[in-house]
Amino acid sequence: MSWREVLRQCEGRYLTAEERGRALAFAHALPQRIRAGEEVEAQEDAAVEATCAALREAYPQFGRVHPQAWDRLAHDLRLVLRADVRAMLADDADALDNHALHYVRSIWAAYQVTPTFARDACQLLSEQLRRLLTAESFAALDPFLARNRDVLGGIPEPNAAPF
Repeated sequence: MSWREVLRQCEGRYLTAEERGRALAFAHALPQRIRAGEEVEAQEDAAVEATCAALREAYPQFGRVHPQAWDRLAHDLRLVLRADVRAMLADDADALDNHALHYVRSIWAAYQVTPTFARDACQLLSEQLRRLLTAESFAALDPFLARNRDVLGGIPEPNAAPF
């Protein structure tokens, strides 16, 4: 349960001992999450570019789907990564789903991106970030990267994949 949800549930009353403990744990972890967000920001270009380069090798035909397919993919990966960081800062996976993943999923479905391509894109991005970030920062971000794979990799299989 996210910190935001804890606050919603205790409306009109004081925090319970368990909720106070959750608040303190959230506050204690926040400086590391902020540092992790700063690391992600500094490494975003390198991670996204390396991910797209690996995908170009594995899926060279993807560029024929749309005139700006690779540029759009890089944009979408940046959008998702920035939403990952916001969700990590808030400790709120639901915010990630609501603010980015469902939106990107609908776009990728419209472009007939396959679930395999979507999972590969998310996995490659995660691998690049594991390589570029400190272990502590990657550990803070990893649950949100896993959520990307689950949600985006769950897009429906297109009737006729264009690539």
